Amino acid sequence: MRGAALLVRFLLELAAVAAVAAWGWHVVDPVPLKLLLSVAAAAVVVVVWGTFVSPKARYPVPDPAWLVIEVLVFLAAALALVALDDPWGGLVLLVVYAVDLAVLMRLGERRRAVPPTPAGPDGSDRPTPQ
Repeated sequence: MRGAALLVRFLLELAAVAAVAAWGWHVVDPVPLKLLLSVAAAAVVVVVWGTFVSPKARYPVPDPAWLVIEVLVFLAAALALVALDDPWGGLVLLVVYAVDLAVLMRLGERRRAVPPTPAGPDGSDRPTPQ
């Protein structure tokens, strides 16, 4: 069950990137601008995800902020689909995301720890005395 839920999560992440890239392609006319906006929109999603949300995030954030960022990414993808005249696709994306999030939380996969504090000089979590 855990593997299937994680696979769905990965596919949802790819769908979010594809949705904003498709939106970028269809929102402007000249092909060079289509390409630029498509790549830029996808890059924003990838950078935000990799920086704050992914399991190996460069700057992990605590649970409430992490969940807000994740929800905003999927909401942006759903809105991109709505802008492409596919409201059902946006709704399906959000529903599948919500169900998968609930399953992963139930399995203990979505719990995130607060980012670790810098260790003191002795290797403990106690701060360095001033």
